[in-house]
Amino acid sequence: MYIPQEKIEEIRESADILEFISGYVQLKKSGRNFFGLCPFHIEKTPSFSVNPEKQIFHCFGCGEGGNIYSFIMKMERVSFPEAVEFLADKLRIHIKKEKAKPGIKRENLYKINEKTAAWFHDNLVSEKIGEDARKYLKNRGILGEIIDKFTIGYAPDMWDGLIKHFGRIVDNNKLLEKAGLVIKSEKGEGYYDRFRNRITFPIRNEFGKIVGFGGRKLNEDDPGGKYINSPETEIYNKSKILYGLFEAKDKIREKKSILIVEGYIDLISLYMEGYTNIVAPLGTSLTSEQAKSLSRFTNKVVMIFDADEAGLKATLRAAEILIENNIDMEIAVMTKGEDPDSFIKKYGAEQFDDLLKKRIFLIDFLVNLYHSRYHSPIEKISFLNEILTFFSNITDNIKRGYLINKLSVPMEMNPVELQQKTIKLIQRKRINREKQIERKYDEDEDLLRLFFTDENARDLTLNELELNMLENKRIGRIFEIIFQFYENQNKIDVAGLMDFIEEEDLKKYLSEIILKHFYISKAVDERMPGKSPEKIVYKIILGRKKEMLQKEIDKVRIKWKVDENNKDIFENYKNLINKKLEIEKELDEMM
Repeated sequence: MYIPQEKIEEIRESADILEFISGYVQLKKSGRNFFGLCPFHIEKTPSFSVNPEKQIFHCFGCGEGGNIYSFIMKMERVSFPEAVEFLADKLRIHIKKEKAKPGIKRENLYKINEKTAAWFHDNLVSEKIGEDARKYLKNRGILGEIIDKFTIGYAPDMWDGLIKHFGRIVDNNKLLEKAGLVIKSEKGEGYYDRFRNRITFPIRNEFGKIVGFGGRKLNEDDPGGKYINSPETEIYNKSKILYGLFEAKDKIREKKSILIVEGYIDLISLYMEGYTNIVAPLGTSLTSEQAKSLSRFTNKVVMIFDADEAGLKATLRAAEILIENNIDMEIAVMTKGEDPDSFIKKYGAEQFDDLLKKRIFLIDFLVNLYHSRYHSPIEKISFLNEILTFFSNITDNIKRGYLINKLSVPMEMNPVELQQKTIKLIQRKRINREKQIERKYDEDEDLLRLFFTDENARDLTLNELELNMLENKRIGRIFEIIFQFYENQNKIDVAGLMDFIEEEDLKKYLSEIILKHFYISKAVDERMPGKSPEKIVYKIILGRKKEMLQKEIDKVRIKWKVDENNKDIFENYKNLINKKLEIEKELDEMM
């Protein structure tokens, strides 16, 4: 679709950039400008500035800047025409289509998710198909308006129910597969539904678009986990999305605080009782990206987690993430053996209010934990080191000093010694992090440079590289575009790729990297002298795979400690260890 320049200007001039960006970032006035934490990179001190007079923004930390369209393109990861349409839709300005617009992959994924959610919902309210699902929800106290509010649905007990609904058309099946709704059969060319005999919960992004689904199995005897979520797709990244944020964001702004629970049912049960400033991570521990999303609305979070070992670990992990993002955390401890859903059904909203009133600050929670669980000197020192690691992530010296002084009294420790120990931790982490980032940035540039230098290295990268392996976000974006370009064109043509890239800074960055005289960094050349481009690429990718495996191993180890008798977890743990050992052996052989 062609949008006339006059219409583009009309839409931009009708918008207030300050009001619009305030929906994403908490801004405070300073002089003529407004400042807040940049939504495009992690920072502790506000360097993101909005000038309402000139209708522009700029981050003095990462260099991002431009007008309202630039912000939308960056924030929503959309093209310029999509950004214009997005803003026009917000302002309810009609755009006359002068030419048919070709299908946009992201929009097609949103549309297929919307249609799927409607079909799931229709199944649930259907007299016969949804009978068992409705009984289950009724037994859980989930009725009426809340089902419509969250578009709760039911995926029938069929292998191809969704496929039949959309018709057995190859293009439809491929689109459903890209949306994570169906799975390609390993035995042939057919597909089967991912969600079967499950209560479904559409997962919306912050703007209300459905990006994925969660499914709770209806019968406990059915195979598979109690809950499954959509896989990662072009529009769904579970580490960035919070369930319920779209429905809760207005109340969060109003109440200036956020309640966080573990899952779908907990959230919906509390929402029904009036706790509407509530969100939930999607089957994982709270992530830094999720915390950053929350920080745009408030810096006060109340965690509501189960009073068991898993809940404790989730709380401590969340504490670390929230501290890193400069968010104050309070903790409401559930009665042992209860979760938010069971508690509010058993005791009611009044007692749940009492539980919230008894919430305690993180520092008090840690002190209580210290006295109740750790008794030997070794245990106490180990836990103290863990707490100081938390505090080393606090950039505000006054706040950190206050917390350490408060901590020192009940722990009978010298506050000066604790301060000195924390400062040493900060310095050590900063140096290690800077070295690691510098190495990865060098390697990321090498991967891109060698991609355009050597055909074998190029083929290896296309087959083996995963975008989440990359530290350098600009390199990651370029590779994302490369993969899309290759999928569409089945070739790699630098000039054609430049036309495919809409971001001017990426075009400049890409040309700079490709035209550099030395095509591998000094750091890599010193570690792998005389190696072929293909071997350099292979070693870098193997190293990144090893790091990703180690992260998975750490996560599974925590689960195993909580449930040591679970054979499936133990087998998964062993398999991951073996994969890591295989990679280490291969890396050793390459030296």
